[in-house]
Amino acid sequence: MTRRGSFLLKGALVWLLMPVAAITNGALRDLVLAPLLGERAAEILGVVVLLIVIYGVTAVFLTRAGPRRRSADLWALGFLWMVLTIAFEVVFFGVFLSVPVPQLLTAYNIFAGELWIVVVVGVLLAPRLVQVGLRLIRQRH
Repeated sequence: MTRRGSFLLKGALVWLLMPVAAITNGALRDLVLAPLLGERAAEILGVVVLLIVIYGVTAVFLTRAGPRRRSADLWALGFLWMVLTIAFEVVFFGVFLSVPVPQLLTAYNIFAGELWIVVVVGVLLAPRLVQVGLRLIRQRH
């Protein structure tokens, strides 16, 4: 297996933590935050918290993955994570929970106030942005 292939395979395994984090985050948002803050504030805070968790997981993975990766590898990982995220959503909600596709698609409409697309784009950008952040931290020390 190539170095990039091994990196992406390990990254795909790390991605398995993301649906767990997202489902846990959603449950906490609905059960704890929404009653305290209201639906909209809880939704916004939930997105922020989820992205912090995703970026934290990404930082740990990239730190342990060894030498710095090429930008192309990081974009490939972000794209893989984005595709896996969308596929999970379609399979979990569309197939297992029987949510109709048009209803799934409404979650991507940021112009209607929906925030899921922010998470999906955040997942795509996570590997590259985290690497840049880690490099800046290393340069300061």
